[in-house]
Amino acid sequence: MSLKARKSTLNADGRDVSFIEADVVDGEGTIVPAARSWMTFAVKGPARLLGGTTQIDAISGVAAINAQSTSEPGEVLVEALSPELRMGSVRLKTVKPPWWNAQPTYGLSPRSR
Repeated sequence: MSLKARKSTLNADGRDVSFIEADVVDGEGTIVPAARSWMTFAVKGPARLLGGTTQIDAISGVAAINAQSTSEPGEVLVEALSPELRMGSVRLKTVKPPWWNAQPTYGLSPRSR
């Protein structure tokens, strides 16, 4: 099994999301379109899986899930397990957004002049 993340770095803002694709592949890394394996996804670190379930069946050799950051920066590991396949994993990281240490403006705007 091969996992790929559309985004490998997420803002630690509790809203940023990465699309994770899990491919059932043969020994040469080619997707096996006839594969319909059930996969169980798990996440370790400052992120959560979206969609309300962690068990997804591969359709045409592909399954997918979304991982969402929390408000904590750090390392994230997304794993996929299946009884018929080797475990797959992908690493992400969550970082402080650029505005994290910005000074508050206390509601001042150009219009309040």
